[in-house]
Amino acid sequence: MERSRWVSSISKISPKDVVSSGIGLLVGLIAGVWSVYTHFEQGKAEREQSAAALQIQIKLAEFESQRPFYQRQLDYFGDAARAAAQVATLANGEKREAAKQRFWELYWGELGIVEKGEFAHAMVQFGEALRAEKDGQPVAVDSGGMTGAAYAIAKAARSEIADAWHVDLPPGQAHRGPQ
Repeated sequence: MERSRWVSSISKISPKDVVSSGIGLLVGLIAGVWSVYTHFEQGKAEREQSAAALQIQIKLAEFESQRPFYQRQLDYFGDAARAAAQVATLANGEKREAAKQRFWELYWGELGIVEKGEFAHAMVQFGEALRAEKDGQPVAVDSGGMTGAAYAIAKAARSEIADAWHVDLPPGQAHRGPQ
């Protein structure tokens, strides 16, 4: 009896009902697949965003751990540039001698901890100019004399600091004429 009732109810289903149910089932299936797809894509995007945020945090932590070194480097570079500028611009006297003394202290001391590359080269050039001056020889240093050598220290310091701190500084003055 049960079977006959089931058969009779199937025979009463019109093709229109079958198509309508099929479309409903298909729409439901597409919506389900779309939901699963968007869920995984959203998760992927969130994972990528989290990875990028983590990279930024790692770089920041790395920079913060090196900040004391960079701060010392900045301080010593500033001291060296100041001492060289004073030696290059002051007339002979106590202040100039004190600036020379500070330059050599930095040269043989603290700067050895933090200097490299272009800055180290500029310091050597200025040191050679000081030695030449002491020996009574002409100080050429690429025709800029002592002031040119002092300015080279400042420019090299600026360049190394910008590299170390990962900043783009605006362009500095390209040329300084004689004093």
